Amino acid sequence: MAATATRQETRTRTPPSDPAAGPDSARAGGQPANPAEPPQATATKAPWKKDPPPDPLKDVKAAVLAYLNSQTDTVYALLDGARNERVNRLLQQMAVHAGLPDAPRAAAPPDKPDACEYQSLYIGKMAAEMAEQGPYLVRLPKKCPLMEAVVREGWGGSWGVFLTSRAPLFELRRHFRHLIMVRHPDGDSMFFRFYDPRVLSVFLPTCDEHQLESVIPIGAKLIMEDRSARPLVFSHGLRRNGELLAIDSGRI
Repeated sequence: MAATATRQETRTRTPPSDPAAGPDSARAGGQPANPAEPPQATATKAPWKKDPPPDPLKDVKAAVLAYLNSQTDTVYALLDGARNERVNRLLQQMAVHAGLPDAPRAAAPPDKPDACEYQSLYIGKMAAEMAEQGPYLVRLPKKCPLMEAVVREGWGGSWGVFLTSRAPLFELRRHFRHLIMVRHPDGDSMFFRFYDPRVLSVFLPTCDEHQLESVIPIGAKLIMEDRSARPLVFSHGLRRNGELLAIDSGRI
């Protein structure tokens, strides 16, 4: 009996918590203040996730978008698939292939002015082989999200050139297809990258009236970036220089 009493006296006993001692006292004794509430996790940002750097062209892009959306004529874009793989991805995600006929004397199909459609300027075997690098003509209706995506991602990266026109997609494609191959003064044929703003913004100011008419469709305007990503507008009949859209003056 004496040994049993000794073992009982040496057992560890948990002292009862003092109700007046508050919740901290209860936690110190090993009991949560409210077992029904799970512990609150502290939100911490993963060290490898960083905020994207501010876009230095944010205001310019906003002004270009506002200008394009203010146009009464249909907005199109000539996009260069070779500049960035995102060009083809955006076309496939946000637009529909127009399926225009390639035959030189093919009749014009009914136009779809409210459809966001695209088609390569190349035809036949070349269109298939250069599907990811070729130039594309794209119709950008007012509610087409592709317009904003191209401006937000591509302006400043020489993705292409915007234009406004009342002409249907079929007619514009036929016009621009004539510019793909040009003849050099030495007699050789060569590709003309007129859809590259780095090329077109330098070429147009040197054109005479005949050359301008061969590049810019009648009644159309071309909107592009210069080498400093500032927007330029060229219209049919403008002979020597483009009109600079002064972002800071509110002209657009």
